[in-house]
Amino acid sequence: QNEKNLVQNKTAKIVFTTDKTYQDYLKVTIKSAIENKNADSIYDISILSVDLSTEEMQYFKNMSAKNVTISTIPLEVSSLKVGNFPIANKRVSRADLFKFFMPEIFEDCDRILYIDSDTLILGDLLDLYNTNMHGKCLGAVIKYVPKYSWIKIIPRIWYVKSVKYDYNCGVMLMDLKQMRKYHITEKLIKAKNTDNNRILMTQDAFNTVIPAKKSYHLSPVYNFITRWRDRDFKSKYFKTIYAPYLDDVNSMAELQKQAIIVHYAGIVKPWNTKGVRFETQWWKYAKMINPNWEVKPELAVPNDSIIF
Repeated sequence: QNEKNLVQNKTAKIVFTTDKTYQDYLKVTIKSAIENKNADSIYDISILSVDLSTEEMQYFKNMSAKNVTISTIPLEVSSLKVGNFPIANKRVSRADLFKFFMPEIFEDCDRILYIDSDTLILGDLLDLYNTNMHGKCLGAVIKYVPKYSWIKIIPRIWYVKSVKYDYNCGVMLMDLKQMRKYHITEKLIKAKNTDNNRILMTQDAFNTVIPAKKSYHLSPVYNFITRWRDRDFKSKYFKTIYAPYLDDVNSMAELQKQAIIVHYAGIVKPWNTKGVRFETQWWKYAKMINPNWEVKPELAVPNDSIIF
């Protein structure tokens, strides 16, 4: 299990980014965080907002509750000191690039917990925030990316040719002090400007500058990916990278019950597709925000069709 710092922080500095596209989904994320936190844990939440109206920024501020303070920091995408390259993935906003600049934006903070807006928070975050990363710049949940090949015989036989280990940037515990020390922001900008792959806005750059082997490995309960399938749990790669956290876990269903941060990574979300893991839980908090909210089936992608 994760060791904790000798001095326990009583306040977790939590950061989100959002624009008009994700503002309503972020409300659900924050509502779930407030509803599921320990009463004595203190959350200092900052939202890096892009193109949000004054009314929307005030809405977020009004979500503040006992031991939860919420503030918005309006930013302009035009202020990003990153090349104006074409974006291949239209679902991803350039605002995501503000992740690179956390050490500068929060220059008075030594540590932040960054969380994506397409998440659900089902437990307290203070233990995660207090994780001792032993001097590493970043903590994240490691994942594996299998590269498949096939032998042209009848029937075709698929096999894993190689496996790449990296991490998902939807949940990152960031040691800003260490990132400043090693000039991580400058290195991220350079990596992005020389990257030919535009599908992922920040993930490739982070994994290039701070590779998985140099990051602190968090438990998968802190970034439970909803597109994980039951059969993924049986994979030798899944069991290898999550072995320290699976002592008493014998199935994906058991791991799912322990999830603290649920991440609807990819194109399949509970607001556009039925049958997603944690669909019922997401709608529980969505209805608290807007009782008239209805699912809009924009996609017809079975949840089981996406390879982890």
